[in-house]
Amino acid sequence: MINTLLLSAIAIASPQKFEDHSIYPPDQSVGAYFAHGVSIDNGLAVVGASQDATQAIGGGSAYVYEWDNVSKDWIHLQKLLPIDWRAYMKFGMFVWVDEANDRIAIGARGDDPQGAKSGSVYLYKRNTATGLFEQEQKLIRWDGAEDQHYGSSVILDGDWAMVGCYKDDDNGHYSGSVYFWKLDHSTGTWLNVQKLTAYDGLEGDKFGRYNYLKDGVAVIGASRDDNFGTDSGSAYIYRLDPVDEKFKLEAHVFGADANNRDRFGISSWVDGDVAIFGAYWDKDPAGAESGSAYIFRRDQNGNWNQEAKLEASDGQEEQFFGCYVQIYGDTAYIGAYGDDEVAVNSGAVYVFKRDSSGTWNEINKLLSWDGSAEDNSGRFFDVWEGHVLVGNRFNDFMGPDVGAAVEFKGAETHLVVNKVNPSAGKKLGLMLADGDPSRQTILFADIARRGRNFNAQHNVLLDIMNPNRLGSANVLDSNGSTSWNFLVPATLAGVSVYFQAAINGIKTNRLLVNIQ
Repeated sequence: MINTLLLSAIAIASPQKFEDHSIYPPDQSVGAYFAHGVSIDNGLAVVGASQDATQAIGGGSAYVYEWDNVSKDWIHLQKLLPIDWRAYMKFGMFVWVDEANDRIAIGARGDDPQGAKSGSVYLYKRNTATGLFEQEQKLIRWDGAEDQHYGSSVILDGDWAMVGCYKDDDNGHYSGSVYFWKLDHSTGTWLNVQKLTAYDGLEGDKFGRYNYLKDGVAVIGASRDDNFGTDSGSAYIYRLDPVDEKFKLEAHVFGADANNRDRFGISSWVDGDVAIFGAYWDKDPAGAESGSAYIFRRDQNGNWNQEAKLEASDGQEEQFFGCYVQIYGDTAYIGAYGDDEVAVNSGAVYVFKRDSSGTWNEINKLLSWDGSAEDNSGRFFDVWEGHVLVGNRFNDFMGPDVGAAVEFKGAETHLVVNKVNPSAGKKLGLMLADGDPSRQTILFADIARRGRNFNAQHNVLLDIMNPNRLGSANVLDSNGSTSWNFLVPATLAGVSVYFQAAINGIKTNRLLVNIQ
């Protein structure tokens, strides 16, 4: 169907998507930092509250939620608290859930089993009879010491656990390390089987802060490494040797344009033969600490090569783009906790997609409609099959620094302009890509006249007032795509048109077309 809209010359703004759902703690507590740590896996979510004072000041807690398909809501299952609680443990600052194995890991980097802030990790296992999670084991190192922040990150991958300890001092003060634990099925006990330090580690490198382990491949950053200048940063890729079951170095990688204070490797992620590393202090894109992210790909000879450098299309100073990263195949997610789109330092998560030519394109920017100054949304997030759960620990909607976890569904599905020709034919084409094949989708639009205030919470589909449905529903093709074409008469210059599609009630990004 051809629709006539009041459009003339066209300028396209960056796509934006606002959250589909927010999770708040059932027992709101001021200053609890709910959603300091977040993890989601197949209908099970864990949200950490590192400053929860239920047991002691700064002791922390973690909340477990299950998705209910009937109510279409996250249902609170239980609240996890350490049995041997102490003040300032920061229990829940980093959390991980492994739904397939009914296991949860909670980092407590401020715990003091071997001195103040030596750190620890708690493992919980679901009791199949009650459906609740119970403490399985507390992972404590054999060589722990004070102020090392063991448990600053923890990843579960089947029978393996990887724990970051970025202030360890084996190679000098704050040189850093990573510990690997493995489950012994014969005894049901987790054993510390390996400790890794950088082969070239030095004082202050901070090896092992936010790392990742998947299918026997571990990526570990050292954001304060000085190989290409002070705090230029680097990352290490290790692969599990199936013979002796030890992780061995496969590559040591750097940004091709590495420079002082980039802090490359502050966050790391890997998926098969592709890896991503954040450089959140990189100043090249848009000024000091605007940030960037680097994608590396492993070739047929086993060598890791830089494939792309990603930057925000609307980058700014102190955006800290790259503070946290994840990648799944051809889709990359990058946090920017200093983004100012909603308010100063409200934060955002960017989504990039690799096209058939091998080019990475920004397709979505995930924002919280109730974001406020200094929320720092996007400092931590987790992704499961296109669902993104973003930590927003400074969110004030339920009270000062109570916090919130915001969920975005269908974050990979995106509405884009694929045809702009205002001078010849005056046509505008929109395309929706990466949706679920055979699903019905509806396109909505609204002309926002000058002076109208944007108010997201008052509209379910378009995030603005009084949207207009355009034509009949389209059915997505076998590739999950569909398109619309519009006539563009040259009238009413100076207005803006918002477009947004809905697939079974799930919103796509909101696309703003400014009329010049």
